[in-house]
Amino acid sequence: MPPILLPQELIDKILGLIPSKSTLRTCSLVSHSWLPASRVLLHGSLTISKSDIRRLVGLLRSPENTFTPIVRTLELDTDPDDPALNEQLPPLFARLYTFTYLERLVLCGVQLYTDFKIPLVPSVVSIELIAVLVHSLPILTSFVSYFPNLRKLKIASSSIGAGTSFQTEALHPRLELDTLAIDVSTIGAAFAWLGSSATAPIARTLDISAKSPPTYAINQRISAYLRWLGPRLIHLCITLPSFTGSLDFSVNSSLESLIVHDALSIALEPLPSPTSLPWVVDIAPTTLSFLSLFDNTSTLTTLTFSITGNLFIRRTVISPHMDDFGRKLSALQLKTVRLQLSDDFGTGGRNAVRTSFVSRLPPAVAGSVVIVGGSGM
Repeated sequence: MPPILLPQELIDKILGLIPSKSTLRTCSLVSHSWLPASRVLLHGSLTISKSDIRRLVGLLRSPENTFTPIVRTLELDTDPDDPALNEQLPPLFARLYTFTYLERLVLCGVQLYTDFKIPLVPSVVSIELIAVLVHSLPILTSFVSYFPNLRKLKIASSSIGAGTSFQTEALHPRLELDTLAIDVSTIGAAFAWLGSSATAPIARTLDISAKSPPTYAINQRISAYLRWLGPRLIHLCITLPSFTGSLDFSVNSSLESLIVHDALSIALEPLPSPTSLPWVVDIAPTTLSFLSLFDNTSTLTTLTFSITGNLFIRRTVISPHMDDFGRKLSALQLKTVRLQLSDDFGTGGRNAVRTSFVSRLPPAVAGSVVIVGGSGM
């Protein structure tokens, strides 16, 4: 009986379902057709830290380099206060184009201190800047311009200095992103970028967070960006109670989905009755006023609450009246209300959400609720 030859796409799919690294190493030795997918699954994510960056630069210059076409995710973890390490960045960035299929670039603790003027890297679609020190906003906008197909940009715990005065005219092509995730606590001069109609990035999904409550001025700048995005914004992810009613969503006429963090939480009841569950779902005091900002957003169909908390801590917050919350959800006329639980909550957490929260909602709203996580779906 002749051997059955499977299509390469099916072989790659099957290998992608193997969780064991040792099994994948064995598979890589079975056949030439099994080798490419096995190598990508084994070595597709590469994390380089501290002194290894110097070694990576040497490998990239070597004619025997064969690993760069395999890497899909590259994470560089360095120290912004180490000048010797940061001097290795220009030659490394200059050879990023050799990572032919690189899709995701993560920079942790990197110092971007100059315009590196690197060759274009068209394969990269996602960049994350974590605890990065950027000397000036022009350096940031110049750096991301070398990735012409960038679709996702995340900036967290990063400091962006003013440097030289930022020009509001478009020096680089405007970014058109699927997702912009930004921590507004430390971005500093980047507000000038978001506030300029000539340079602000277009984002279909905006994820904004803050480690501490933003000032009124920061909320005003975010509102200005939201007004500028207008109907371009389709999905929004936000954290309460850091952001309150001062944000302006009045012109976001195409918003379809909203994800809200830290609005709902699970805690222990101080004096649970013998016949009830010991847990209760608390509603953050600012939740109702925040949801009121979307009273005139007719396109909003999906609202997701990520439920946080601790099953071993007694409640300390008095929630707003549940009837008011139910009426607010009814007024929004949503198709789906998603309640996202951590798997740490287990079955008890899911039951607490159903009993103390979902069962008290108006029937039309309760029928639209989908509980995700908590050792369930």
